[in-house]
Amino acid sequence: MTSRNIDIASIKSINVYIAIRNREECSRVEDQLVLDGVNASSFRSAQDLWKQFQIHPARFIITDQRFGAEFDGFKLVGKIRKYSATTYVYILMRSVREQLKLRSRLLVGMRWLTYIDSIMGRK
Repeated sequence: MTSRNIDIASIKSINVYIAIRNREECSRVEDQLVLDGVNASSFRSAQDLWKQFQIHPARFIITDQRFGAEFDGFKLVGKIRKYSATTYVYILMRSVREQLKLRSRLLVGMRWLTYIDSIMGRK
């Protein structure tokens, strides 16, 4: 496996959690990931994602920046970074102004996690 190719087995072993405020967009992203063979789960809010993350951590997070004043994407990132100090979690934070294609950013994240696992000796 080269850094440009992603092993299908490594994709299936990475859990992806999604918290996107717009339910239709969230479903579309989840469907796209599932069709690509990724183990994806969506949540209604960043706070719901955080609750599940504490029970069963994921390696890849997709979230919106803003959900509300109390618990937004930035707070979620801070909590995940503190909680997962020993395991790297790739976080893709979406913004309203985002111009990059989601699929391209997903592939970059998957390559990065595969690389981290290879240098850490994980399978």
